[in-house]
Amino acid sequence: MRHLLYTFFALLLCVGVGPFRANAQIGATDQEEATTAVLNDCVDFANESIHGMLIVHRLLENFNQKLNLYVDLEGQQLNFYSNADLPRDIFEDPDGWFYDDSPLELYEEALRGSNTLKPVYRDQINPRLAELKGVIRSTNQLRFELEALLNKAEAGSVELNRIYDKLEEGVKMYNQCFVVRNGLEEALMNIYEDMQIRLEGEQSYQLHQTLAGIHREFLNGARHYRFEEISSLSSVNLRLAAHLRDLPLPEDIRYLGGSSARPGQKPVDRLAKIKQQAADYMATNSEYLSGPQLPAKYDQYGASYYYHNIHVLSQLNRYGNGIAHEMNELISASGEPYLHFIEEPHQFKVIYPKKLEKEDMAEVEVPQVEEIPVALQDRQLVRRQEAIQATDEYVDIEIYDHQKLDRDIVSINYNGEWILENYTITDKPRKLRLQLNEQGVNYLVLHAVNEGVIPPNTMALEYVQNGKRERIVLNSSLNQSEVIEFRR
Repeated sequence: MRHLLYTFFALLLCVGVGPFRANAQIGATDQEEATTAVLNDCVDFANESIHGMLIVHRLLENFNQKLNLYVDLEGQQLNFYSNADLPRDIFEDPDGWFYDDSPLELYEEALRGSNTLKPVYRDQINPRLAELKGVIRSTNQLRFELEALLNKAEAGSVELNRIYDKLEEGVKMYNQCFVVRNGLEEALMNIYEDMQIRLEGEQSYQLHQTLAGIHREFLNGARHYRFEEISSLSSVNLRLAAHLRDLPLPEDIRYLGGSSARPGQKPVDRLAKIKQQAADYMATNSEYLSGPQLPAKYDQYGASYYYHNIHVLSQLNRYGNGIAHEMNELISASGEPYLHFIEEPHQFKVIYPKKLEKEDMAEVEVPQVEEIPVALQDRQLVRRQEAIQATDEYVDIEIYDHQKLDRDIVSINYNGEWILENYTITDKPRKLRLQLNEQGVNYLVLHAVNEGVIPPNTMALEYVQNGKRERIVLNSSLNQSEVIEFRR
């Protein structure tokens, strides 16, 4: 008997799962098909919300550039529209400028469907739907708040730092969108796996597995750019090339029909688009590895930001030339209840003029201790074998979230003193300067206050050693805390 469909989704998330029940149903029941349709309504809401976030994103970049003109940096106009050119609520869009169905319409549809599901499913979905709705509402409001502040700046009646702080709220909103997107995907996957649907049809099953692999590598690559882990792009290309070889030939998907569809919307046309976009994406990765090229107006943002937002996401998301929509349409054409693919939100960061750049470095001085304890606040301390070597009495470190941005909240203990408490890790580094005692030991503990959306709690720690930037990743749970030693 064939593998159960959840294997396909396990590959998508790179999560191992146990075997299905021996008596799992072959084929989907009417209830399972109806549940999958609701899950896909949630995917549609997420994808159109990500589209709306892109529109606001371009406005925020322009606001940032305009603000910099008031200080000392040459501004660059990155986009050519303003709030006045857009609906009052981009996510409602009553005149249908941007969507067939607006995100807020899709939210109501997804919520109605979710409320028909059994409570254990509904309770996994509804909070995440509501949270994503809150993010897009706040993002739409932010564009007007920034416009008002910039108007005051022109009149000299507002401090510029206040506007930069408002822009930083945008950074948090886009990070939150990323987090909520991942949490929603996880909830939908859990529900789908729980149904344990088994579908027949070797052709469609193999096609969906291959599409899942392509989608996974697009996400992997996008996140390598997001977190500036570029060295892994070559392995992304190798795996993606293998999946492309597994795609069927046009004559092998005749079972999907579509001969009466308009040009560009036939299954064979969608398959061709997927192949082309995947090939273009591999070329993007290769170009970056050989030497990234970006327009001068994006120099301030850096190559990773530019390639992530401008190249990679336009190749993945629908409102570029992306493949996610094409893959979802192929799944729909099969008539079988497979879960659709969620797109990836953009990254936003604030660019500061040099006059306003500040070194946010907290200097930490603590008492001398003789040995590393075995426990802290009733949690076992797990000591890493390697230690961080330092050549001076101070070591500068930066801490930030490692890849997932899943709202990890941590406390940091250094030599027995709490130097950070209940701190939510983001992708913006927090800088600390640690004073190292010559006698005794020096150690840092990652203490998990929660485990975020995806356990365990992870934190990247970067430091400079012998002129080279190094990074380690600490992991902690609610039972164990990892500890790293510093040596002089």
